[in-house]
Amino acid sequence: MIGRMLTALLLSTVVRAEGNVNVSVGRQNDLRLHLLSSRGEGKCLDGSPGGYYLRTGSQSNKFLIYFEGGGWCYDQRCASASRSGTLDDCSSRSRGTSGSSNRWTNTRSYSYGMLSSSSRENPVFHNWNLVYMPYCDGTSWLGDLNQPVSHKGSSLYFRGKKILDEVIAELLSTTSLGNSGAEVVVSGGSAGASAVYYHADYMKSLLPRATFSAAPDAGFFLDLPDYTGTDCWPNQMRSMLEVANGTGSLHKGCLERFPNQGSKCMFPEYYADIIDSRFFIINSFYDNSEMWYTLGMTCCPAGCSGYPTCRSNEPQMVEFRKLKEQHEKAWEPLVKKSGNGVWAISCITHTMTSWVFTDREWSVPSGGQHTIAAALGDWVDGKTVDWQDSVEWPNNGPCSTYD
Repeated sequence: MIGRMLTALLLSTVVRAEGNVNVSVGRQNDLRLHLLSSRGEGKCLDGSPGGYYLRTGSQSNKFLIYFEGGGWCYDQRCASASRSGTLDDCSSRSRGTSGSSNRWTNTRSYSYGMLSSSSRENPVFHNWNLVYMPYCDGTSWLGDLNQPVSHKGSSLYFRGKKILDEVIAELLSTTSLGNSGAEVVVSGGSAGASAVYYHADYMKSLLPRATFSAAPDAGFFLDLPDYTGTDCWPNQMRSMLEVANGTGSLHKGCLERFPNQGSKCMFPEYYADIIDSRFFIINSFYDNSEMWYTLGMTCCPAGCSGYPTCRSNEPQMVEFRKLKEQHEKAWEPLVKKSGNGVWAISCITHTMTSWVFTDREWSVPSGGQHTIAAALGDWVDGKTVDWQDSVEWPNNGPCSTYD
């Protein structure tokens, strides 16, 4: 299973594209890179143009738009997160493929999960048009600064929102995305799933003729202190939001609800009840990103290489065990809305659609037939789907000790 996950994350390595011109032939099922115009405003952290990858499917009027994940750039310190520390981290990020398009490959290829073109691996979306949004702004496509920020001899561009706008505008002019009857599902993993919560209703407004839905994977992060009571990860995220001028790109209804506390809108628990788009939540109740980065755990409940095993009564485990009830309560207003759905498992993991999409060991409840692909397929077809593990960790069979 581990090997399968790693294989799913490998990208094909071919010649880089210049502009929108493909300079290598590639394979039929590859996604092909389309860079935005260098004259546009949609830029990565280093000022190189943003872009997207596209694979054309036989279902010409159906689109899966997928936001890549990869964390955020923010001060790595906790409660003392500062502007300078956040800019240091963003500057470091700008020198790699998560902050620059300069070394993006001309094509990408995915063999497993919901991005695959194989009907066996991806029974739901294999023949849809796939728009893959590579992540290079460090802010979940929130940044909205007109001028670059000068920092220690480099210029940093926070233009994620402009990347999103320009990609959608280009797709509307070059594909059937804007056609009457188009079906659009927007998804993403981790920070890309957070982008779905932030931007889904906005994207829906740009596509008024389409049937629009959202299915984020592992992006429902809670606003919690770490296990010592320190406001750690939320404070780091606030530092990112301030540096990138990203508050105005968050959910509009949430910003109206919290006119003086806009940073709350980074956490969907504060606006789940007013999200207008049709939603299907894919999440673990015990997301290991929340274990390490939100709760700041220094031990592991079970099965984690390199970490001591937690004692059952220590404070870290007390906070860990609360996660299931906290998630259920936080997303209930969204799940209970007509047409919405959820698939939530009691396993220690983070993002699942790329590698256990059809794996029956990962079923809710354990030992059943309700894989992510089966549940998501039913929901796409208009069925009511509410599959949430009734058991707490570690009682969901084979996946209970995975991290």
